[in-house]
Amino acid sequence: MVKNNRAIVEEYTRLRRLQRPDGTGKSCRKAECPSRWKSVDDRPELYRKVGRTSAGHQRHLCKHCGSTFTVGHPAWNHRRQSKNGHVLKLLVHGNSLSKISEIADLAPRDVYRKLDFIYERVREFTARREGDLRSADWERYGRRFATDSQTLTLNWPNRKKRASVAFQHLCTAHANSGYIVLGHLQFDSAGDMERVEIDMALNGDIKKARCMRRHGRLWTAAEFKKYLDDITAKVVLDPEIAADVDLGLQLPHEGGLVRQDIQQYAHALMLRRMVSQSDCRFYFVQDGDAGLSKAFLAVVAPEVHAGRVDIATVAFDKYQVNDVREALWAQGRRDLRNDLGLSAHQLDSLPEEIDREIVKRLAGHRLGTAFA
Repeated sequence: MVKNNRAIVEEYTRLRRLQRPDGTGKSCRKAECPSRWKSVDDRPELYRKVGRTSAGHQRHLCKHCGSTFTVGHPAWNHRRQSKNGHVLKLLVHGNSLSKISEIADLAPRDVYRKLDFIYERVREFTARREGDLRSADWERYGRRFATDSQTLTLNWPNRKKRASVAFQHLCTAHANSGYIVLGHLQFDSAGDMERVEIDMALNGDIKKARCMRRHGRLWTAAEFKKYLDDITAKVVLDPEIAADVDLGLQLPHEGGLVRQDIQQYAHALMLRRMVSQSDCRFYFVQDGDAGLSKAFLAVVAPEVHAGRVDIATVAFDKYQVNDVREALWAQGRRDLRNDLGLSAHQLDSLPEEIDREIVKRLAGHRLGTAFA
């Protein structure tokens, strides 16, 4: 199936942008200034230090427009800063927002404000730590990566209906350490599906095949409305509780769904870029999703042809109980340890030998049959 190259590049560019800090709070505040969003950290030549505030925060002057701004602690205007860490711990341990509000003794709107604050801090941390992993020594740390997607549900309400919309969260883990090196949600908060549909109507996109459209990255508003109508056909809010639905506490209200195939290709491009400066031979393992396999094979075809990348598509029996899965995993490790003559500790400390053993076993293995 032919894919929309323009849409893939647009999504890849958006994902690249997410890896970089946006300069919020560290750049000129004037909307019309060319230095807007160009942070002091990235472009120090655009600014000049002009003293400090009474609280000790650095004040900067924009050389272009002459306005000043202060770079202080990210939480300087938070009245209850001690709650930030508490909210984060509750969030990562899977507590609902209503539970977080009750346990942390915060109003729901304050919880959402702190979630926005945590999101910005996580982006800054990710940009510093993972903004560019191309210089990593993959030969030392391991060369196997595993990619899979999870289906997440988000509330997308209106005054008459509430819908749990399914989104794909596509992530790649460094198999040797378990560290998540890439994670992308099938959602663009800056997307405008209604604007996309209007543009498509004006330029004749709707009559074209999807791969030939100017707008091939996001769903259209009509497509999304049909999807909502299908999943909420029998769901209606009772008139007595409809007035209590506070849309200010529901997310998201805007943004657009990214087409799943476009997301998969862009994700594969991000992984390819991450390992592009290494001369190692890499092993990419994916779940048995036909679209994901095609995306990776298309993106890294030159590397596969050159012998720098091996791709394995793996199918799992996902309906086994957890105890059975753990027993099979433990048995596979015992077999591998016995074949290599290593202890459990030695096996964990020799990731490259594991790679070589797996490749050796796969070499004479027939495609489509079980492998342990």
